Amino acid sequence: GEAPGGPESIDWQYITADSGTVEFTTSLTPGDYVVYLLCCDGYNIKAKYNFKVADASTPTLVSSSMTYAANDSLVFYYNSPSFDPYDWIGIYNPGDVPGDINSITWQYIPAASGTMVFRYPDNHELEPGEYWAGLFCCDGYDLYAQTTIIITEPVGINRILNNAEISVFPNPSSGIVSVRT
Repeated sequence: GEAPGGPESIDWQYITADSGTVEFTTSLTPGDYVVYLLCCDGYNIKAKYNFKVADASTPTLVSSSMTYAANDSLVFYYNSPSFDPYDWIGIYNPGDVPGDINSITWQYIPAASGTMVFRYPDNHELEPGEYWAGLFCCDGYDLYAQTTIIITEPVGINRILNNAEISVFPNPSSGIVSVRT
């Protein structure tokens, strides 16, 4: 609920490039937070992102990335403190209401906390677009936690492999090779 220019920030850093990563090492207590990208040594907001710091008693679902290529495996980190062997993670389109609409794909979680991978193409074949994933209780639709992901077009060599035949030469090679589509 705090806005830039109001109470002093918990922590801040200047950025040194147009893009990159900024790492904060400040210890945060569990709760809801917001991070702002501010312009020009002032309080003009260029971007903001809400996030939550959770403790072991808070159900959570976090994606390893905000965006995935269409042929990537999707990786989620979860915590289900009152674990039931029928707790599950499901993926939905924006606006879908679980129970009214079935998930696109889903899997039971194997333990109270850990990592869940939806492998391509075995556990998902999502088209480019926005989706949300939910951590649900007990083979039902009680939503513990959720996160949003974006699927993009395949990139690089995977895009070539999905769309055309390729030839690589010379083969074998001990140096530079050429790729022809």
